[in-house]
Amino acid sequence: NFTGLPTFLMDASANPDMLRVVFAGREITVTEVDVPLHLRVVLIPETASNLSLLPNARHRDAAGRIRAAQRQAEIRSVSGRIATIYGHSRTLIVATKAVRGDLMQGAYPDNVDFGHYGAMKGLNFASRHAAMICIGQMTSPVAVIDGYAGLWARCSEVDELPYDAEGNGRVGEKELRAYVGERKVALRNGGVMTLSCPGYPEHMRWHNAINQQFREEEIRQAVGRLRPVYRDDETAPIAFVIGTCLPV
Repeated sequence: NFTGLPTFLMDASANPDMLRVVFAGREITVTEVDVPLHLRVVLIPETASNLSLLPNARHRDAAGRIRAAQRQAEIRSVSGRIATIYGHSRTLIVATKAVRGDLMQGAYPDNVDFGHYGAMKGLNFASRHAAMICIGQMTSPVAVIDGYAGLWARCSEVDELPYDAEGNGRVGEKELRAYVGERKVALRNGGVMTLSCPGYPEHMRWHNAINQQFREEEIRQAVGRLRPVYRDDETAPIAFVIGTCLPV
C-alpha cells in the first residue's frame, strides 16, 4: 500500500546496500548526521570469545577448560577493579549472553549492571553511567552467515558463494578455518594500531555486511547505552573494549 510513497527511515545502524535490496526499485538517499561523541575509549586487544571464557564450553581437553577458567577469573578481577575506580557512579558490563551468565556468578561491587549483546537496543538505564566494559563480541556461526548471505545474494544482483562451500565445516580432509583479516584502529597520539580480526574475505560483500550487523553494530549499540551524544566534556563516560574487532 505504501510502494509509491516516500519513506523516512531513521536508523543509525542501517546498511544502505541492504536497504536497496529491501526497498528494491526505490532510490535510496542517505543523510548522515555528524555529532561529537563525548566518550573515551580504552581498547584492550585481547581475544575474548565464548570458547576462551567459558570453562564448560566444548574444549578439546582439560587444559582448554583450565585456561578458560583462568581467563574468566581475570575478566572478573578487571571488571571489579574498574567498577571500584568508578565507584562514584555505576559501571555497565556487556558480553554475549552465555558469558554474561557465567560472569554474573562472581562477586562484584554494588554499582555493577549487566547486559548482553542482542538485547541492548533502545535501553536508557545507563545514560548516566560513568563507565562500561564490552567483553568480546557477538559472533555468529558460519552456517548462519552463509544462510543470510545466500538470501541477500538471491534477492540482489550480487551473487555470492557460501564460505563453507561443502556445508560440513571442512575443506577436503581439513577443518574449515576462519578467515583472519586486519583491523586498523586510530590512536589518540595520531598513530595506527593493526589488529587481527576474524571475518570473511573482502570479496564476500554480503558475508561481511551481515557479520558487521551482528558483531560491530552490537558493540556500537552497547556503547550507545551510555548516551555519549548527550554528554559533555565533564560527564564524558569511558568504555573499556576487550576484543580485537573494534568498530571503526
